[in-house]
Amino acid sequence: CIPMLYIICTKAKKEIRMSVLVIGGDYVDHIKGTLFSLGANDIEHWDARGKDITRKKIPEKTECVVFLTSYLNHNAMNHFKKEAAKRNLKTIYAKRSVSCVYEEYCKAFGKPDFEERCSCKNECRKDKKWN
Repeated sequence: CIPMLYIICTKAKKEIRMSVLVIGGDYVDHIKGTLFSLGANDIEHWDARGKDITRKKIPEKTECVVFLTSYLNHNAMNHFKKEAAKRNLKTIYAKRSVSCVYEEYCKAFGKPDFEERCSCKNECRKDKKWN
């Protein structure tokens, strides 16, 4: 069950909105859709192909970096990993699958609040991984 469009922060009761940079992979439209449904409002994607990728700088507005490890070379990953660490950005490492990105994102930012936002509430509450 993928959560609906917005997630409500259970402590502050406000919408979670953030800017995410996805590095790696070629076609990440489904991953972008998942990240949007989890609260990312600005998603940028770099395919990490070519030699010049390590010359890029992570944009200032970025709050989270998602590394798609199946489609990312070691030099690029190490370069951006160090830059993200210097700026204290949240990092997520996942294979190039929607379910893997979803799971790792939830580990980093907490599980979604299904009670108010999910259209299949009963099924989600029965799911053991969210209890």
